[in-house]
Amino acid sequence: ADNKRLQELADTKVAEAQSALEAQAKAEAQAFESRTKLLASYTESESQNIRQSQIDEYREKLRDVEAVLAEKVAELEAWELKYSEMEHKLLHSSERDSLRASLSARAKKRKKN
Repeated sequence: ADNKRLQELADTKVAEAQSALEAQAKAEAQAFESRTKLLASYTESESQNIRQSQIDEYREKLRDVEAVLAEKVAELEAWELKYSEMEHKLLHSSERDSLRASLSARAKKRKKN
């Protein structure tokens, strides 16, 4: 009777130990899965932060390029205006010189006559 009772007790303890081992294995698997998900989430978050940082950096560079471009367009417009003014002055200067030369030639002809 004692052997039977000890055998039953041993069987119960073995079954409890097996249940505990199975529960531990299940808990470890769940913990591993949780850590994996957390790591994946962290990695995705870091990737998004890096991408956002790069986007911000490229936007800043684009603003710098736009500012330089606006400056160069303004310089070009100023040069075009200056060139136009110089061309206008040159044309009028040539016309005045031609008119002076023509008047001078007429005046010389009158003096001769």
